[in-house]
Amino acid sequence: GGLLMNSDIQMTFRHVESSPTLVALIEHEAHKLYSCYGALSELSVVVERPHRRHHKGDHFRVRISLALKGHPLVASRAPDACSKHADLSLAVVDAFRAAHRLVSSAMRRKRSRRGNRRLQVATEAV
Repeated sequence: GGLLMNSDIQMTFRHVESSPTLVALIEHEAHKLYSCYGALSELSVVVERPHRRHHKGDHFRVRISLALKGHPLVASRAPDACSKHADLSLAVVDAFRAAHRLVSSAMRRKRSRRGNRRLQVATEAV
């Protein structure tokens, strides 16, 4: 319950300039995530530009750490051959999409386990 406060979102920028636009995008995506899954806490976002090796242009890595009812989850989007992570905004949005899928999957597993327990209890009671 409650609202996710911007101060509850921990942001770290490594080798990347923080900007009001980037911060606003992260806050917006975090609020969307929280509005779907209110049981989230400890939201942390790390945005970094890994040291350049043999890449043309800049690529970005975005890592989102959060807890779902106390259970830690991590969604990460790292640069690959795909050039779309050369756009920082797309890398952030992609990482939050991955976080949505991760949380949704974790909640489905949790509901499924709860359902299986009920089934077992019902079967044992017969």
